[in-house]
Amino acid sequence: MYEPHTAREDTLVFPAFKKEVEPKGYDELGDQFEDIEKREFGGDGFDIEPVPSNVGKLVRRLAFAALSRYSLTV
Repeated sequence: MYEPHTAREDTLVFPAFKKEVEPKGYDELGDQFEDIEKREFGGDGFDIEPVPSNVGKLVRRLAFAALSRYSLTV
């Protein structure tokens, strides 16, 4: 499921987005997303080291813990 999603982003979404946004605006958005990533995940964003210690906090913050209420039978 992940590979088709990223393939669509790489071939359709991001190229179309880059056409519509000026280079300066694109860079500014990248900086904003990087700031959000650092604020939400700490360190350099997705560093290997801080992730294991933050998993519980991230699960609670993103409300994944609430998923246990639902039956996931197929």
